[in-house]
Amino acid sequence: MKTNTSNGLWRERAIAARLIALLFLALVISPLMGVCQRLSPEITGKVFLDLNGNNLPDPEEMGIEGVVVTNGEDFKRTDAEGNFRLSSTRAMNIWISSPQGYQPVKSFFLPVESSRTEYHFGLIPAEEGKQDTVRVAFTSDLHLSDDPSVLSQVETVIEAIRSSQPHAVFILGDLNSEANSAEALRAERIFNEVNQFREKLLVPSYCALGNHDIFGWSAEGDSPSKNPLFGKLMYEKLMGPRFYSLNIAGFHLIVLDVLGGKKLPDRWDYFGWLDEKQQKWLQEDLSSLSHETPLIMLTHIPLVSSLPSLYRDFLHKYPSSTHEYQGYQVGVRYVANLDQWFSLLGPFRDITFISGHFHLFEEVVLTGRQKRLSFYCPGALCVWGGDNDIFTPHLNISFPPGFLLLTLQEGKVIEILHKIIELP
Repeated sequence: MKTNTSNGLWRERAIAARLIALLFLALVISPLMGVCQRLSPEITGKVFLDLNGNNLPDPEEMGIEGVVVTNGEDFKRTDAEGNFRLSSTRAMNIWISSPQGYQPVKSFFLPVESSRTEYHFGLIPAEEGKQDTVRVAFTSDLHLSDDPSVLSQVETVIEAIRSSQPHAVFILGDLNSEANSAEALRAERIFNEVNQFREKLLVPSYCALGNHDIFGWSAEGDSPSKNPLFGKLMYEKLMGPRFYSLNIAGFHLIVLDVLGGKKLPDRWDYFGWLDEKQQKWLQEDLSSLSHETPLIMLTHIPLVSSLPSLYRDFLHKYPSSTHEYQGYQVGVRYVANLDQWFSLLGPFRDITFISGHFHLFEEVVLTGRQKRLSFYCPGALCVWGGDNDIFTPHLNISFPPGFLLLTLQEGKVIEILHKIIELP
């Protein structure tokens, strides 16, 4: 039989145990709640006509309706007052598709910050009508590294581009030769050198994601996958969005990330693929355009190319599939799921496709009834790699480093030049 003293002691111990349990739950749950709050607040903002150019929505400045805003995971159109609301979960950047006739006062994208929930985009009327012609350089495969012998030749590449006097430059992937296999600090350092390279061009520059730009996918072991910037997140943090659109000289330019990945026992492997999120965004982006609008589609892996035939017929290496993914045979030299989304481009009559990846100059034009499809590969910027002479024994042709220079005017391509970069 328990005494009153023992009963009191038992009750005190029971109460103490409950208090300890509650304290433990508080210590565990509170940080998790904080993480959830940090990960899932809403992003709000406004797209507006910026009359004074300060990139802040003043009371007298009108909002712009129907602008597509995205964080890479979700997208919305601005309402009648130009306002938008998005989730910030896993968002690295937030960006807009500038409507035709407008251009951003500053950047078309903004990095997402944990302490910030409002993001505004001021637009002004586009200046493209003030110039008779606009020259745009399309480049690819810079393959920049921290090798001193490479860095010593970078100025040659910069001077070659600048001497062509472009108004803008697009670098279509493989900016960083080491990100897919280097350790994190080195990969980040080279991306920062890429941005220094871009600054020295002295004109606006835009980038696309290449397979060498995906952090850790080719590295051995699982340590890179534990890094919070594993995969495409390092590129998004340091270089910007993986897909977006803008307008230049009457053309609507669309940059896409056509790189999918599959986990293998010792690494990740890449292949050509356009994911479902981008397909939905692309449909929305195109829906507000007139079908008479000329398009320029920019990707790292080409959508159409002669290279598969050259590999098959001369090298007896047909670039066939390496894996199966979602019912498709996928590989590294083609985009496997074109049948899912290429029809979105069907109503448009004039489309130019420009891609890199193959380190060669290529021009393929399909002309049909009231429709023209042009496909270009602009060569490679990495002069330190020398000529691409893989087909020289068979075709007596090699492909030097270089880039593509298009002169644009009011939705027309006035001049097409393949520019070769020669070392001094």
